[in-house]
Amino acid sequence: MIGQSVFDYSWFNEIPESVPLLIIAEGLLMYFSEEEVSELLRALAEKFSGAEMLIETIPYSLVKQSQNSNLIEKQYNIQANFSWGINHGNEIEKLNPNIEYIEDWHYFDYHRDRWKIIRWLSLIPYFKTRFGNRIVHFKFSRGTT
Repeated sequence: MIGQSVFDYSWFNEIPESVPLLIIAEGLLMYFSEEEVSELLRALAEKFSGAEMLIETIPYSLVKQSQNSNLIEKQYNIQANFSWGINHGNEIEKLNPNIEYIEDWHYFDYHRDRWKIIRWLSLIPYFKTRFGNRIVHFKFSRGTT
C-alpha cells in the first residue's frame, strides 16, 4: 500500500521492476474520465510491461444514471459522480494497444444468496450487462510502445 494519488506517478519508483506484479484498482477508476483512465493505463503499461492488473468496472448505464442523479450523494452523503465505465471486459483493450484482456468476472455470478431478488433479474442478460459491476483481468504486453 502506497499512500498517494494514483496519478502521481512517482509511486512507480517504489515498485521493484524485477518482480512479478499484480496491480489492483477497486472502487477507483469509475470516478475518473476515460482520458484519465487511459493515460494512467498507458503510464502503467510503459513502466510495468508484463504486469497484470485487476480493475473494478461499472457499465455505461450506471455512469449515465450517476450523472443524471447523484446516487452516491443520496446513499452516502458524498458528492461524487461516476465518469467512466465499460459494458464488457474486452473493451479495456480499446484504451491502449499494450493491454491484453484475459478475462472478467461479473459480480452477479458470485454469492448469489446476497443478491435477493436481483439474483433472478441477473439471469436476464440485458439487466446483467446494464446494472452490474465486474472485475476485469488484463495484462500489459511486453514490448510496449
